[in-house]
Amino acid sequence: GLARLGELWGVLNRWVHRYIIDGGLVDGSAKLVGLIGREFRQALQTGQVQHYLVSVLFFLCTFALLYLLYLGVAP
Repeated sequence: GLARLGELWGVLNRWVHRYIIDGGLVDGSAKLVGLIGREFRQALQTGQVQHYLVSVLFFLCTFALLYLLYLGVAP
């Protein structure tokens, strides 16, 4: 549970820095959708869909907060 959220948090931080701050929103968003799709297929195979959905919800809420912060900081 918590280790997984920590892992997602790390991925989110890396993603925000690499794609949004360095690479722009559109490319970064496409890559994030790919990442979420891969994670979902993995969750289906291991039967952890409910756990996955909770993680994604947390991920999206956090992403929205970080993005709003980014908009506030960006010129």
